Amino acid sequence: MPSTQNVPSPFYTFPKNNRRLLVSRTFRIRRSNARQEGSERTLELEDRVFFRFSEPPSISTRTRLTILRRSQFRILQCNINGLCTSATRVKLDQLLDLANRHQAHIIAIQETKLKPTYNLKLREYCILRKDRLNKGGGGLMFLIRNSNFECVELPPFSDTELEVQANKVKWNNKCLNIYNAYQHPGNRGVSSDTLIPMFTDSSFILDDFNAKHPLWGSSVANNRGNELSNLLDDHAFCILNDGTPTYCSHTYDSRDALDVAFASPDIFPSCSWTVLDSVGSDHSPVLIEFSHTHKTPNKKNALFWSFKKANWGLYKSSLDNSLSGAGFSVILTANGGFSRIQY
Repeated sequence: MPSTQNVPSPFYTFPKNNRRLLVSRTFRIRRSNARQEGSERTLELEDRVFFRFSEPPSISTRTRLTILRRSQFRILQCNINGLCTSATRVKLDQLLDLANRHQAHIIAIQETKLKPTYNLKLREYCILRKDRLNKGGGGLMFLIRNSNFECVELPPFSDTELEVQANKVKWNNKCLNIYNAYQHPGNRGVSSDTLIPMFTDSSFILDDFNAKHPLWGSSVANNRGNELSNLLDDHAFCILNDGTPTYCSHTYDSRDALDVAFASPDIFPSCSWTVLDSVGSDHSPVLIEFSHTHKTPNKKNALFWSFKKANWGLYKSSLDNSLSGAGFSVILTANGGFSRIQY
């Protein structure tokens, strides 16, 4: 039966799928094919190449190519105006259909109007709820899929009318802070002390504060809108809205821009904002897209041999040591090629 002796390779290669593999040469010494040459017997060699996982040594040569890829992180924002009945659940189904069509990673929902006792389950989504406990209405919810996220605990608010929830998402080595906020209509202004911690780098603030201001498309400005506008100026935050109305009052047959999205200046240039078709609520859903360029290794690295970096002397020494126990010695040609193995 033929015997097999493994010896190290003087040079290495790497396959196209970018995995680090070490090439080892296996020589099968066929004693049945041995023949006499004077007083020596020379054995024929059959050269086979095998691959096994290993870290490449220092003499390896590899072409490291890096590709810049541009991908998009998508968020749906919608004031759904109630999910507490089977009839209103149809709005959520339509919103989920929009999320599938636009491949949204996160859905930020205001005014869910859910009670803590209501059990909501959705396939493929992680559900983060913040229900209003002291009275009806209000309520916030994040629906998250295909994303690594971390819930962010916010300190208690002195303003009991303001509802905020937050999470941190890590996407393509980029951390994004996403805030979901709602404040019902009224004469009370926004709580500056509560909102200031949200104005951080790499942050989205998705809200329905019922704040009106021409900066985001309202025809008039109210006190809450003026206060919010001043906060944006103080912290250099940018408005994603393009002036398109997001709210339609069926009672007064009027339209306004109440669903507002803000972004920190470091991510604002890479964002887009689009109003989508209604899902049955008096607020239209909004799609926010964040484009991010990230580096990825090229998976199509070419195979090649580095003959110039092959250490033939080390290879011969290692081969001698490997075969010395079997009584063989290796004879190489002048250019480092194989001549024969002497028995």
